[in-house]
Amino acid sequence: MHLTKNTMMLFTEKCTEWALEAGRIIIIPDYQREYRWEEKQLNELASDIQSGNCYLGQIAVSHNNNTPLHYYLVDGQQRITSIIILLTVLCRQFYLRDDSINIKSFELHMPQNNTASGNGTAPLSPRLNFEANCFPDFQEFIAQVYKLYPDPSGNFSPDDFKSPLSDDYLQKERYVSACSSFNKIIEKNMEAYSLPANQLNYIKEFIRKILDTQVSVVIFDGNSSYESEKVFLDINEKGLRLDNEDILKAYYFQSLSNVEGNEALTTWTNLKKAFFEFRETLHSGKIPLEAYVNYALQTDLLMTYPTRFDYAKFDDDLRYREANGKIHICQLFSDTRLHGSIKAVANFLRDSNSLLSQDSNSPFYKNYIPKKDSTTREIYRLLFNSICRCEMKIVFIALIKMWWLRNCLNQTLTIEDIYQLFSFYIISNVSGVKKEKILFSNDFISSGTVEGMYRNLHMVESKMLNEAYSKATTLKRDQEKAEYLSFNIQ
Repeated sequence: MHLTKNTMMLFTEKCTEWALEAGRIIIIPDYQREYRWEEKQLNELASDIQSGNCYLGQIAVSHNNNTPLHYYLVDGQQRITSIIILLTVLCRQFYLRDDSINIKSFELHMPQNNTASGNGTAPLSPRLNFEANCFPDFQEFIAQVYKLYPDPSGNFSPDDFKSPLSDDYLQKERYVSACSSFNKIIEKNMEAYSLPANQLNYIKEFIRKILDTQVSVVIFDGNSSYESEKVFLDINEKGLRLDNEDILKAYYFQSLSNVEGNEALTTWTNLKKAFFEFRETLHSGKIPLEAYVNYALQTDLLMTYPTRFDYAKFDDDLRYREANGKIHICQLFSDTRLHGSIKAVANFLRDSNSLLSQDSNSPFYKNYIPKKDSTTREIYRLLFNSICRCEMKIVFIALIKMWWLRNCLNQTLTIEDIYQLFSFYIISNVSGVKKEKILFSNDFISSGTVEGMYRNLHMVESKMLNEAYSKATTLKRDQEKAEYLSFNIQ
């Protein structure tokens, strides 16, 4: 491991301390989270840089000895991506003025601007070579901002950008939004200068401050992507942790990277797409993706090992409490079983979305609940819609359990299942009891037969009704006491 202290000039050929080879590529790997910074963080970054007292902290990159020119961003991709977008929006001002001298001096995307790498034999490469695996041609996409004009408020329209080859994680809108946020800041600050020369000096001074901003770079040398993923987890499991979804994704990719890395990426991409479609149909993101995965993996583990695990020991942070501490849920699986389970969650979300969005007379319903008339299919659709749109965690746990059991039995959810779930939803809603860890038991989650699942679900309903009745009688008794005391005081 090498630790160096440098400035943001690590992106130019002037950098010597980092000693990166010409033609290097900085890559956001597959296991990384998506770009998520919003206007608040972007404004703070721009303000800190302009103040001249900004230190970006530490970034970590992994240097794979098998691909020596590739440097994978392990930690710091939100900051680095934002800086690249900010530099692009700043350099746009040179293009607006047709300022070829400053374009040649500062612009980083275009290879023809890099005279340092042009030796007459080797092809020119850009001073900045930055890739996001989940967003093909990130560099070319962002560079489109040079030729675009924002609306009067300073915003760029996503429709003006040529779409990338693929955008499975819906990153286009976030990148364009970041361009708009920075552009509004720049245009507002330029209004303080009346002369074009002063405005140009402001842009160059802003860029100079970016390039002089301090950052510590940690370079990890390794021989595989597995090692960089482990570094990523080690960094983000300490101190301020990432979102549960990001940790889940990293653990999933780490467990499969040496065996089925490409297939893991495809499966995760399909899972995200299915979740985005399901969320859009529900018009809500109240329950996050990792919650669905958590419920499903817990169900799979308890059905496979009913005596080994205790449902009450699973938590919402995707961990399981063992005698010697907590362990991430992904680490409880074998590689192949985890891969199969993640695939199944994607299928669950896809099935659920189809049941929500399809017309009741479509071929899908005829296949899903065969030998039923159109009235039954319409009842099925309406009840299923009510169940999913309630957005109650306790109901979704029961739904996933039913779906998982039917899937293991090579069956589909029946109209009887939907009746049971709707009854459970009504009782949950009326009783107001939502303590999943107390109400659900190993017997319900691990049930391997439909009869056993129904029997245990009815027991959960009885618990909810008993607890609701106990609260109601206590409330009535307290109310009677209050009325008695009030009467005597008067």
